[in-house]
Amino acid sequence: MPVVPYIPKQPNDLIRAADWNQLQIDARAEIQSHSHEGGDKGVKLGSNALADGAVGTAQLANGAVTKAKLADDISMSVEPGSIGTTQLADKAVTMQKLAVDVSQQIAKIEQILALAEQALTTAQAAQTAANQALTKANEALTKANTAGTQATAAATAANTASSRASEALTKGKVALKLAYTLHGQDAKDITS
Repeated sequence: MPVVPYIPKQPNDLIRAADWNQLQIDARAEIQSHSHEGGDKGVKLGSNALADGAVGTAQLANGAVTKAKLADDISMSVEPGSIGTTQLADKAVTMQKLAVDVSQQIAKIEQILALAEQALTTAQAAQTAANQALTKANEALTKANTAGTQATAAATAANTASSRASEALTKGKVALKLAYTLHGQDAKDITS
């Protein structure tokens, strides 16, 4: 498109105050309306024309950041020619700036994390209860082993006492028989 003057003049034309004032008004209006939309509004700018961190939260419309616009470190690709992470200021993308599908995915992930934390807490409580039950079972087993050892010792002592009693009974019968014999009496059947 050819460039045309604001107020066309020919050689040797006078520059009047009204022309000069209008020239300033027209120049200011063009500068203020310069938006880089193309044509008379200025050349369209690519992503390289933006300084790193130049796009912040205020420049993003709510719901403008779609899954396709997220950086690779979020496991989604960035479309060629789009604004990359270097052009976004730190913390510029808030939940309100994310598209609905991304917000929904993040909400689902947050729900899953909350459920996982609850499950972990429940599992930890169950593990604590199981450890307490195991401790009590070990204590009971120790007591049972001690009781078993004591019962075995008592049974051994009882067997020893029974054997000694049998020996004493046998000796007593022999002594009784001998006593009958020494006194000249017939030995009675004392075997029972």
